[in-house]
Formats: sequence, structure tokens, C-alpha cells
Amino acid sequence: MKKFSFLSVIYYGFAVIIGLALAFYFFAYGSQMKVADTMKARAEAGDTLGVTRLITGFQNDDAIYDSELSDGSHLAIYEVVTTYTTENNDGNKKVLIEQGYMGILLNPTDEWNRKDYTNADGLKFNKFGVSFDYIKNDGTTDSYLYRIGYMENDPTLDESEATIVQNRFYSYQTCGFYYFQFGKHSFEALNAKTLNKLTLTNSNGEASSISLDLSNLNLSLNYDEATTSKFMKETSPFINTYNEKVLDNANDNDLNKLTQEFVENDYSFGKSDSADVTKNVTLFNVLKILGYAAIILIIGDTLVGKHLIIIFFMRLFGKKSNAPRANEASEYMTDYEVNTTISASVPANYSKTITIKYISETNDEIVFDLKKSEGYSKTLRIHNGQYSHPEIIAEGLTCADIPSLLNVRGLTYKVKFEFAAKDTAIDAEIVEK
Repeated sequence: MKKFSFLSVIYYGFAVIIGLALAFYFFAYGSQMKVADTMKARAEAGDTLGVTRLITGFQNDDAIYDSELSDGSHLAIYEVVTTYTTENNDGNKKVLIEQGYMGILLNPTDEWNRKDYTNADGLKFNKFGVSFDYIKNDGTTDSYLYRIGYMENDPTLDESEATIVQNRFYSYQTCGFYYFQFGKHSFEALNAKTLNKLTLTNSNGEASSISLDLSNLNLSLNYDEATTSKFMKETSPFINTYNEKVLDNANDNDLNKLTQEFVENDYSFGKSDSADVTKNVTLFNVLKILGYAAIILIIGDTLVGKHLIIIFFMRLFGKKSNAPRANEASEYMTDYEVNTTISASVPANYSKTITIKYISETNDEIVFDLKKSEGYSKTLRIHNGQYSHPEIIAEGLTCADIPSLLNVRGLTYKVKFEFAAKDTAIDAEIVEK
């Protein structure tokens, strides 16, 4: 058995390691990358609804607000159903769903100051975000900062807060937009009745001049019959049932079945299209890995292999020639087997066996016994290369101009010898294909 060279082992070893790493990366993060790329493309196209569909489970296609702010940035606010995480007294976390409002902010300008801020004490932080003024259930007012600005080791953030804010901040870096969401559990935690103003907050935590009056948009989750939208009314029973099942430890199949029944029977608004966006990700990942493998094999065969691919194309497209070339075998830099046919044309009524012998470069003898019963033709698979020192045994016959060298190469190699009775000399014809 022929051993692999040291360079081959090193090359293919690294190739396999890199291939496994790529496969893990593609299959672990392929769907996330596809969603992120799609969100970025939609944001660049100004498709705020398309972005919302990738972030939330259900949404009202008709935006509550969809226009430019005073600085020229674009803001759209949608009614949505999205997820949030709650933690029980025993420390178990549950992912529930809730109604709320999703804002998508595109093309923010420098008028909204988002650069890291250093105060008089030399403390560096970043608090840019969205501040909401709201009216409480008792009629008093208050404000809430939905912070987006983030920097490493920000002293104004505790560990749990940092993770949340970091995710919000990276959405802009990755996909080119800022978002905010204000859900029912936030309303309940703040004892808020309705939102009445939105202001973009600078990195120092102070309000900017960019604001929006929300008082005429009815951003309330109190479910007053006169003011609650059709979307909120339609999704409310489903949310209650879904969350009850989650708290009762229902499995994913039951939750998926409940969701499917709701969509098919009771729901008339928009829903997430992330499944459609990612449906071909697995196929593309497989094609990427196959493409990588093909490239590795081609490069490996060229650099450290037997050049089989080069030889294959040489066989398909190489030039044919009747003249042997002394250096041709060495140009291939490898060996392979060739279907080699030697045939003979003999006088009529001749019936004896003809033997034709040649010696290879490694001193191996090849023997072609040509018999009348086989039409004086014999095909053997022999190694490519040069064969010399011919010896012909043909009782009663003669063959003139016997090839002193056979240069066996290509897909097939054929040599035809023409014999005559000893008083006639006929040249041999070499036919290569």
C-alpha cells in the first residue's frame, strides 16, 4: 500500500479541522445570520413592517405611527405580540408572550447625540435611548428610559442590565436600525395607563430636542372597550391561554399546536415570517460544505496529491499524437493505468499465435499474445509510461519498422502491427486515442 506523504497528512488534517469548524458554525448560526442579513436589507429598504415581522410573533400590519421625526430619522410604531422572560420565586425562568408596542427607528442623525459621554469626574458612560412619559392609573405622570446606549465596562449598568442593553445596542451595529418595545408587563410594573410622549435621550442621559407627542395615538393596554384596537381584542384570549399552558409546563408540541389553531381559525393580522426566511438555510449550508470539500480536494490534488484531476482533464482534452514523446510521462508526475490494445494484420490463412513483448522503465515485461480466435487483438491494462526493447515472435512472418518505443498514455492506447510473409515488409502503424 502506498503511504501518504507528510505534507498530505498535514494539509488534509488542517482541512478537516477547518471543515468541521465551518460546519458547526454554519449549522449553529446559519439561521441567525440569515435573519440578521434579511433584517439589514429590509431596514436599508425602509421596510419597517418587514423588520417587525422578524422580531415579533404577531403584528398589526397597519402602523400606529409611520413618519419622520424632527431630525429626519424615520420612526414606525406597530401593535405586536412578542415574548418576555419572567422568573418565579423558585428561580425558574419562563418565556411568556404579551401584547405591546414595537418601534423601529431608521436613519438616526447626529442631532441625536449617541457618542460616549465623559462627565466632570472623568466617568465615562453612554445612556442614549428612548424616554417615555406616561400617565399612571392614579392620574400622576412619570417617565421611563428605554436605554439603548452601551459601552464595555459601563459603570452605570449592573450585570443583568448590561446584557439586555448590549443586545439592543448590537442590533443597530448588525442590522442598521434601533428598536424599542413597551409591553404589558412593563405597563403593569410602572402602573402606567397610557404613554403620552416619546423623546430620544442623548448619551449623557438628558432629553434631546427630538420628541413625538403620543397622546393622540392611544398607546394604552387597559383594554377599555371604547379604545382597545381590534388587534388587541383578537390576540388577548390566545395570549392568556398560551401563558397558562406555559406556566403549567406544557411541552413545545402542545404550544405549537395551540398557536397553529389560533392562526388558522381566529387570527386575521400579520405574523412572523422568520420560518420562510430560514427555510432553505440547511440546504445552503450543505452546499457550502460540499463546495468547501470540492475546493480542498482540488487544491490538495494539485499541491500535495497525485494530480488525478489534472490527468483527468488531460485525458479528456489532451492532444493526440502518433509520435512518442520522451518526457511526457514525467510531465504527468504520477502513474495510472491505460487500456492498451495491440493488434496485428496478418496474411490470409495465417493461424499461428503472434507474441509481442516490451520492457517497461521498471524492467517489467509486458506480453501480448495475439491469437486468430481473438482476431489477432489483445487489450491489457498497463501503467502509463515508456516501453522499449521490443521482441516479436511471429513464425513465418516479418514486420518492418517495429516501434522501438511505446509511450503509453491517455484514456486508451492502440498499436497496430502489419505482418507479411517473410518475403514482404510492411510498416507498422501506431494509432493512439
